[in-house]
Amino acid sequence: MTTATTPPVTELYELHQNRFVFHCARFLIKCFALLYFCARSQGRENYPAPPYLVVFNHSSNLDTVALSLAVNNEVVSAWAKESLFRTPLIRWWVKRLGFVPVRRGEQDERSINTALAYLKGGGIFFMAPEGTRRRSLEVPPRPRTGVVRLAQLADVPIVPVGVSGTFKALPPGKSIPRPRRLAVRVGKPFRLPPLVIKPENYKIMQEQAQLVVDKIYELVED
Repeated sequence: MTTATTPPVTELYELHQNRFVFHCARFLIKCFALLYFCARSQGRENYPAPPYLVVFNHSSNLDTVALSLAVNNEVVSAWAKESLFRTPLIRWWVKRLGFVPVRRGEQDERSINTALAYLKGGGIFFMAPEGTRRRSLEVPPRPRTGVVRLAQLADVPIVPVGVSGTFKALPPGKSIPRPRRLAVRVGKPFRLPPLVIKPENYKIMQEQAQLVVDKIYELVED
């Protein structure tokens, strides 16, 4: 049983997730990944029963395309940058897919608590512990502690997923993807040692976040 403390209640984002829209979008994106990128996946049998938190490396805007192969038949949710919700048509689309807006570069309590409520409600949530895309294959970004906060407060297992090939297919600054092979590998679920989420434990939270990222990169082939 986790010893994490529950955060104060704040306003949550209202989700308008639609199962039909989600599964249609996933089918089309998966077909594109298979046909254009010859994408492949392995390890999906490792997923436990929901709820659980899926974590992946963030290397490219193509990560979502590759991750379509990492989703089974369940509906899932994830964070998406807040700017996507500013255009009415795109906002309608990403809301039906179940994305939660998040403001980059700050501690977005509303987004965190929405994801937490989704997990506590029995859902599956995807997130990138690094927060932002990698700018180099040699130097990964420093992991954020949000992954630890979610896993501890929701008391759920973590499933690492390694995404390979997306950086080479669509590196930062490029807009047209190249036909490179993409791959996703789903690892074994694990739990973090129980930890109270408070400022005094920030160093331990950072160590646990690094542990999560290390498990992800054990699955990356790049």
